[in-house]
Amino acid sequence: MPTPVLISFDTEDFIGPAADDALLRLAKLLTSKGIRGSFCMVGEKARVLRDRGRKDVLKALEPHEIGFHSRDHSIHPTIAPRCEELGWTKGLENLRQLELPAMQWVREIFNRDRLLAAVPPGSNCAPQAIWAYRQAAVPCYVGGYFGAADGKLYWYLGALNVPYTFYADGQCMQHEAEAVFERFSAQAGRPCAVLCIHPTILVHQKFWDGVNFPAGTNRSREQWEPAPLRPPEEIERAFARLSKFLDLIAADPRFEWFDYEQLLTETRRASHIARVRETWPVAHFAHLMDGPDWVHVPHEGSLSPQAALGELAARVTGDPSWRERLSTRRLPGPVEEPLRCDDEVNVTREEVLNGLWRIQSRIGSEETGLPASWPVNGRHVGPGKFLSALTQVALGKDEIRIAAGVPEEPASVARVGLDKWQYGGWLYKPGFEGHKNRALARRMAWTLAPA
Repeated sequence: MPTPVLISFDTEDFIGPAADDALLRLAKLLTSKGIRGSFCMVGEKARVLRDRGRKDVLKALEPHEIGFHSRDHSIHPTIAPRCEELGWTKGLENLRQLELPAMQWVREIFNRDRLLAAVPPGSNCAPQAIWAYRQAAVPCYVGGYFGAADGKLYWYLGALNVPYTFYADGQCMQHEAEAVFERFSAQAGRPCAVLCIHPTILVHQKFWDGVNFPAGTNRSREQWEPAPLRPPEEIERAFARLSKFLDLIAADPRFEWFDYEQLLTETRRASHIARVRETWPVAHFAHLMDGPDWVHVPHEGSLSPQAALGELAARVTGDPSWRERLSTRRLPGPVEEPLRCDDEVNVTREEVLNGLWRIQSRIGSEETGLPASWPVNGRHVGPGKFLSALTQVALGKDEIRIAAGVPEEPASVARVGLDKWQYGGWLYKPGFEGHKNRALARRMAWTLAPA
């Protein structure tokens, strides 16, 4: 099966008019080759195109997919520092007040019923953004935490998380098309390959925001200036290389052009898993006794630890509503740090079932997410230990032993490298590391599963 290839544009520069012309040229180039590109728009960029009267650009983009790339990209404080300071609940409120109206600008200006993808500006990843965008019906989060090295797709916080795997703009600025394609062709056979292109950098020597918003500082609007332009011959060379590079991809049977809409259609959906997971043998869940992890059944799909908890709760109680109650489409992972319980816990089957009954009324709020503390036999344990106990109940045990070493963090955190993920780049104030955001992202791995 050919590797799906998407070409995705971070369409962000709302200061330099030359970036508008680059965008027009790219849209026409793709249309002439029969490629449907995905142009992810900064809200302010959409408004600038409208206010500058660039109907030619809006018209050229009609055949293509339109996504979202934040409200104003690099005006400080950007998304990650805001969420770091505000935390989960206030961060969500802030994003909904600022980001969602900008999504509406993009929909209205481009006359779109929905936006298929949202891309964080720079490395401005925050769990609150993924959740807010998904709750606003944007199904894909692109260029975030996962899959850059291997092109793998993941369900996380209810969204299909899609990686950027190849930055084609920088490659085409430095190398001939054949050399760029040789580098790119190593992605054949992967679940997907996503080309990232910034229209502005094809015509400017520097990024627009590096000139106007460096290292966490803002210039006043009166001081904004376009980045310096590249020489005309350099611009022509970059576009010629890009055009030939796209032709080389199209001519290779190992690759097939896709967009985010097609990727969603072809990816195994949660609805499929919902239809078949009730038939999965409980033996597939047995490893959950050792701690939270995803459950994978070959040819059927995967469940996140949170969805697995809901499935087991439904089975042991006979109440199917547990599956929806703990669905990762409607409930995020633990907002607070899960309760630590370092000693061994011994309980009975009935005491575990009573714990489910007692916590039932506390589940269902996005403000708290998956409860960080679960009652069992007059005491409380974290969701990881409770999942261990529930797994043993589902396996038919009456006397339940929850080992002292059962972790609260899903095993997938280390498996996908989320424990090593770092904020990077010149966009932030010196010293910004986002410890709270990264800890929250790790807890949200309760919602993580391979797509």
